[in-house]
Amino acid sequence: VEADETGMVNAVLDQIARQFRGDEFPRG
Repeated sequence: VEADETGMVNAVLDQIARQFRGDEFPRG
């Protein structure tokens, strides 16, 4: 697995996790 691919996957997973957490636990 290339570093670029890992970075892209991590970015996507992080975005999804942030959206999920935002829906479950609204902040601000």
